[in-house]
Amino acid sequence: MTARVTVYVPIYKVRADYIVKQGRTWSAFEHMVLWKLAQERATSVELAELSGVPLRLVVECLIELIGVGWVDIHASSGRVAFEATASGKKAAALKKLPEDTRNLRRRDTLCMERITMSFFQPEDLTLIHKDKLPENAFVLRPRVFKLTMSPTGSVDRLYMKEDETFEEWVDHRITAQRLFASVQISGDQVEGLPQYTSPEFRQAIVEAVTVAPNAGDDAAADEVIARAETRLETEDGYSYAEVTTDDLIVGGPAHLSELKRVLSDAKSFVVVHTCFVGTEAVRRLLPELEAAAKRKVRVDLLWGQRNEELNEEALKDFRAAKAMFDKLSPHTKSYLRFAETETGSHAKIVLADSGPHGSNEAYVGSCNWLSSLYKSVEVSIRLREPHVVATLASALAFLRIPSSTKWTKDVYRLAELRNQCRRTNARSDGPHRVAVLRDHEHLAAVREARDGANASIVAVCDLLGPAGETSVFVPMRATDRNQVAVTLIHNKLAKSVSQEERDRAAAALAEVGIKLFAVDQVHGKFMTWDDDALLITSFNWLATTSNPWKPRGAEIGVIVKGPGLVGHLKNKFSEMAGIGSDILGCQA
Repeated sequence: MTARVTVYVPIYKVRADYIVKQGRTWSAFEHMVLWKLAQERATSVELAELSGVPLRLVVECLIELIGVGWVDIHASSGRVAFEATASGKKAAALKKLPEDTRNLRRRDTLCMERITMSFFQPEDLTLIHKDKLPENAFVLRPRVFKLTMSPTGSVDRLYMKEDETFEEWVDHRITAQRLFASVQISGDQVEGLPQYTSPEFRQAIVEAVTVAPNAGDDAAADEVIARAETRLETEDGYSYAEVTTDDLIVGGPAHLSELKRVLSDAKSFVVVHTCFVGTEAVRRLLPELEAAAKRKVRVDLLWGQRNEELNEEALKDFRAAKAMFDKLSPHTKSYLRFAETETGSHAKIVLADSGPHGSNEAYVGSCNWLSSLYKSVEVSIRLREPHVVATLASALAFLRIPSSTKWTKDVYRLAELRNQCRRTNARSDGPHRVAVLRDHEHLAAVREARDGANASIVAVCDLLGPAGETSVFVPMRATDRNQVAVTLIHNKLAKSVSQEERDRAAAALAEVGIKLFAVDQVHGKFMTWDDDALLITSFNWLATTSNPWKPRGAEIGVIVKGPGLVGHLKNKFSEMAGIGSDILGCQA
């Protein structure tokens, strides 16, 4: 008799936000039938013979067309025929039948097994928390350490009605990673899984039991958690690159000077994405923007702020800034394009072919290029590795893709830039490794700093808010304080935080060895750990959590690992911010 073995499979529980298109869409066959009936009456049998389609499908087609008022029934002399109505004839003349659809946002919970990455409805599995695993449990080692929403697997598990089709992901994230699915194996039979389970997954489980039938692997259960919590997996992975100290832009005046240089040196295009737009910044940059347009450089100005979230004064300022672009000459506006709609993103990015010999380059950081007064201490990084530029172009294109209408011209240009950069062979080595981070990946970087730092961690941003407790304070408390010096710097307090609350937080952090400083005029957002890892971003570490209701790419940053940059950034920032070099542990 074959022994029965219980196996525990590591699981990610996933929350998925997505868009579905609800309503009736029409097939080419239905259009063909309507067109035929717009020419002359016909019976269902005649339509079936003419098209070579089974009569049942023809009848179903006619029922749908009658239901929307495009076809009428005519009965005479025992003959039942069909004919297009007046509105049906108008619809038949169109290139495509009009659709009555709307986009709806949905949320669902799925489970992804971490062996072959197939998806399940949670109710179809027997889930057990790591802490409830029996002693000497047979735990499969995970092979997957990154959530990937594959269209073929995950979409099939989503909740959708008959008249709905999947359109796009809005957001997806891991909500639980300490779960296991209990499965019973007897010979080559697998029990405890639903019928839709892939043969590949079933076979992987059977093979694991066959190779080690008596395994009781406690280490595998620990690996599920340890690697998942400390390993930063970025969406597009790391690229080799060379980043110099000249590529670190620190201070408001340096940002203004760099943007003017980009507009002056660009050969054919510039893309600027900023969160906010203000009249003073636009007025200051308008001469350079117009000069670039006169040289036939295409300049796309993208913005993220949602106007319904602005107060009356800020909205008035935005409208005044937009009016400056509206007054430009038609020729100038054909090259200098101010986006008609927002992206909803807080990211600050510049892309242009303003590098040496017309090469592409990108800037990522804290500067709101179209609203900044260029007086604050901003921090950005310049990157010229083509695959990193491609990732940033792709991220901006995603933010600009409309939910239902056709792509705009700037989306096509960003997509082409992405393809152009991807055609360049990636470097096989280099002094630095660079990756683009989006949204919740920033919090994974905090955990990586917590678990990987040996000497120091520095996190700097503009705002201090209540979200900092979960996004930064708690992870940093877990750091070994005997070895790692942790410094947190902010400028202002969020509206929901009082000075008294801030002081209490600083005192509590000081008790566990974390220093919290308030420094005026700081708007830069960056984090460093030890001497070889830095992250420059738009993300307010101490005030913000990743918001699932914002678009993917609401926050974008760049992580760089390698020598020669952290010390320079600390020194430059300390100088610009007017703080003692000892606060950040700067080297002389």
